[in-house]
Amino acid sequence: MRLIFVLFVTASMILGTSTVSADNHKRQNVKQYFDRNNDGKLNAKDRRKARQAKRRMDRNNDGRLSKHERMKAKKKLNRMDRNNDGRIGKKERKMAKKKFKKRDINNDGHIGKKERKIARKKFKRKDLNNDGRIGKKERKIYRQKKRQ
Repeated sequence: MRLIFVLFVTASMILGTSTVSADNHKRQNVKQYFDRNNDGKLNAKDRRKARQAKRRMDRNNDGRLSKHERMKAKKKLNRMDRNNDGRIGKKERKMAKKKFKKRDINNDGHIGKKERKIARKKFKRKDLNNDGRIGKKERKIYRQKKRQ
C-alpha cells in the first residue's frame, strides 16, 4: 500500500512539473510574439495588443480561448506569415488587407457567403491540377489566359 502511494505521489509530481513547464513555454512564446522592442518584458502597449488579439480570437465571446479557437488562430497566423518568422510584419499585414479588399466585393467590411462562393470559383479556375494549391506555373498560365 505504501509503495502504491509513493508511486502515485511521484507520478503526480512528474506530471505536474511537465504541465508547469509547458505553461511556461506557452507564456514565453506569447511574450516573445508581443514584445515589440525585444527587452524581454511586456509594456502597457504590448499587453494591450495581446488582450486585443485574444478578444479577436475568442469567437464565442466567453472570455476563454478553446482549443478550437486557438487552432483557428494558429492556422490563420501561419497562412498570413509569409516569411515564417512567427510574426505578421507590416508587409504581410498590407498583403492581407489588400487580399481582403479584393475579396470584399460590396465593400461592407465583411466577406459574406456570396463573396466566399465567388472566391472559391476563382480558386478552382486557377487550380489547374486540383491539388488544392496554386503554384507558380498555375499562376503564370492563368495570367496568360487572362491577357488573351
